[in-house]
Amino acid sequence: MRKRIKVFAGLLTILIVLVFLRTVPTVQAADEAVLLLSGYSISDSKGETTQLVRGESVTLTLQLTNYSQEINVENVYLQLMTSKGLLPKFGTTGQYFIGTIPAGETVSFEVEYTVDASYEYDTVEFVVDVFSDAKSQTAYLSIPCGSDSPFLILESSIPSSVGKGEQLDASVTFKILGEDNVSNVSVIVTSNGVPLSSNFIGILTAGATKTQKTSVSFTEAGQVPVEIYLQYSDITGQKKAFLVDSSNVTVEEGHSSNSQGGWGDLSVQDNAGINKLALLAIAGITILLISFVVIYILSKRRR
Repeated sequence: MRKRIKVFAGLLTILIVLVFLRTVPTVQAADEAVLLLSGYSISDSKGETTQLVRGESVTLTLQLTNYSQEINVENVYLQLMTSKGLLPKFGTTGQYFIGTIPAGETVSFEVEYTVDASYEYDTVEFVVDVFSDAKSQTAYLSIPCGSDSPFLILESSIPSSVGKGEQLDASVTFKILGEDNVSNVSVIVTSNGVPLSSNFIGILTAGATKTQKTSVSFTEAGQVPVEIYLQYSDITGQKKAFLVDSSNVTVEEGHSSNSQGGWGDLSVQDNAGINKLALLAIAGITILLISFVVIYILSKRRR
């Protein structure tokens, strides 16, 4: 009798386990695809990194995985929203069509950005919306943002045009980051890396804010690339340069009235002034002549 009870209990246990396994939802239903953002990475000119750098370009790589083993996910596209200060590559809109992701496969997608040199926060926030024929998904990314230099750029300016031979005033306003002073600070203006002008500032204390203007001029008309750099010495005494801003400047021809010199450069107003002077001179000479004639006649009568 006890053996029968044990056998019955064992069968009952097996039956309960089977029923439980059938009722537990599986990770992937046969008739439903699951598409998720499965990972990301960031890289810059130096390779893969863990943080964004102010003033630098960065590539964000997103991995999308179709966790279905049977169903392809079609009409996949992404919509990315980011913090202010992160500039997408020129010509992009923040919406990217990917197409079809086959069952069980992962697709990588790259987006290029430039971090504004004046970005002042420690993280950059991303909102990634994934749309497709499957269920829509939203993922949130928070990526650290730092600096390769001790400077936080608050504002910079390079005029878009200037006359030939005239001064172009480039300026930058920046703050010293961290707790250490920065020595041998200079603002340098270059064209294709060739120095055109510089202003030496010297030592700046931690937390200090500085605005510096640097002037240059050009002797030929045309398009000229212009860059602003902040140069400084690091803690080892090595000189380093940090790119602040760059732009193409249009150098325009001058607007002088004449190049012959002499009387040809005189304006209408100048000619009018000369005519007045001539009239005054003639009137003066006439008065003198009349005076001499009157004096002569009077002297004759006295005799």
